[in-house]
Amino acid sequence: MQRRPFLSFAAAAIPSYFVLPATAQDNQSSSYVLKIGDRAPLLNGKTMDQRKFSLADDKDHVRLVAFWATWCPTCRVEMPEFRRAHEKWMKNGFDLVTVSIDRRLDDVISYDKIVESTVPVTQRFAQLWRGGKDHQDEFGPVNTTPTAFLIGRKQRIVAIYKGRLTEANWTQIEREVSKKA
Repeated sequence: MQRRPFLSFAAAAIPSYFVLPATAQDNQSSSYVLKIGDRAPLLNGKTMDQRKFSLADDKDHVRLVAFWATWCPTCRVEMPEFRRAHEKWMKNGFDLVTVSIDRRLDDVISYDKIVESTVPVTQRFAQLWRGGKDHQDEFGPVNTTPTAFLIGRKQRIVAIYKGRLTEANWTQIEREVSKKA
């Protein structure tokens, strides 16, 4: 009887939300249907505060569309960074859009209530729930949380980030925001 190494079993058992920081190499070899240079996909729905949202609006903006979940520890740790970036760059045409992939709307609402009571208005951004009846998107499956897509002013995907954003990723986003239309 041949024995299999225990280590390979242990590695396979590690949940997918414990990921290393996103790298440019990861972005280029992504298994997503979407790739860098593709036209921005469809994203429509209602925000958590019941406003209509469409990614096609404000085409001259740079958008970071981040897929996340309340059960993802990396996502929750990264949210304050997202909020600060939104506040810092929104006057330069930067929009942050988060899309929760949680199965239960109640989980998203509970998280949103905490955020609403503790976060300044200037750090609030469009938040959608992928399970909403009005939600439509063509971003495809999200197998790693968080996963973010940087959409440039020309409505093209500039970068795809899987896992926590690194300092280099934030620098890339800042450069994109600084570009003129």
